[in-house]
Amino acid sequence: MAANTPIQNKEIGTFTPQRTVTTKLSVGDVGYMITGLKDPMLLRVGDTLTDAQKPTEKALPGYQPAHPMVYAGFYPKDDTYRDLELAIEKLSLNDSSFQYVRETSEALGQGFRCSFLGIFHLQIIRERLKEEYGLDVLTTSPNVTYKVHLKGTNDVQIVNNPIMFPDFAKIDYVEEPFSDIRITTDNQVLGEVMKLADTHKGQLVNMGNQGDLIALRYHIPTAEIAYDFFNALKSISHGYATLETEFANYEIADVVKVEVAINYAVVDALSFVVHREDAPDMTQKLVEKLKYTVPRHLYPMPTQAIVEGKSIARVDIPPLRKNAAVNGEKKSISKKQALLRRQNVNKRQAAKSDIKLSQDVFNSILDISFSTTTHLK
Repeated sequence: MAANTPIQNKEIGTFTPQRTVTTKLSVGDVGYMITGLKDPMLLRVGDTLTDAQKPTEKALPGYQPAHPMVYAGFYPKDDTYRDLELAIEKLSLNDSSFQYVRETSEALGQGFRCSFLGIFHLQIIRERLKEEYGLDVLTTSPNVTYKVHLKGTNDVQIVNNPIMFPDFAKIDYVEEPFSDIRITTDNQVLGEVMKLADTHKGQLVNMGNQGDLIALRYHIPTAEIAYDFFNALKSISHGYATLETEFANYEIADVVKVEVAINYAVVDALSFVVHREDAPDMTQKLVEKLKYTVPRHLYPMPTQAIVEGKSIARVDIPPLRKNAAVNGEKKSISKKQALLRRQNVNKRQAAKSDIKLSQDVFNSILDISFSTTTHLK
């Protein structure tokens, strides 16, 4: 009824535990229906089935479509794109909240843009791909959906991929999603829990007693709780705190897109969106981490974090090379330096875009952009 999709009732039955054909389903039956529907995306778990000729007046209450909160890219590590495509398709059949679309990255090639209910949902899908299908995937940094309002028009662009974030000169203002969360914790760790929420830009709405526990209500940006917030909460409370989240609304936020350029080439898969006030500190830490995670080449590679066309952080990845100037011949320092410069220029031009990224590179962004333990220290 909610999806307004007509289907045919070719067979109904129950599992007892084998499949047994029946003429009707009653309360308490574990049943099935064969419809012949080819596209499973036309139906959703929780919807109500009714007779198209004599429909019921209203559907069963409680049904709500799944609202994805986190988006991330999945890319095959090797030449396993077709295997990954089949595996993701099968997972989406039995998990209606998991959705995907195909996308292409200049750095990583063909992949999929996937939506999840949260970061735990993302981790579950990754584990299932590995355990059930034997596939290791590269996962880009997760992000939320932004509403970008453009200058001079009434157009609103929905962006769930940092690559598609418009140029800063065209943006009037940006809205980001907020969530209402409820944290139930012990009084002994109340101060640390409130500090955790404050460092993630949470706004305290209410605090009350619930027996021997304290119930806290916060209004917080969804991006701040998308990755490691729950893990940090469990660590602080020694596993006894609970967290409930609910989507609230969209509010205006001062966010910017951070682009990462390696060897003067922008790597689109490493782009992410962050609050402007956090950008300087986060990008400085990011380029330092990339210095040790990006595979080295035979020449030094500058790594830059670019915000609104300006480089706000830079570090040079040291080379992994054989010194061409050390060949047993006696040469002046200036000649050796000139030889090294020619070597660097030639190698750089020959392999400017030959950059292979590992999961450690993307984990560097996760650790900087979303980790809460760094702020607490």
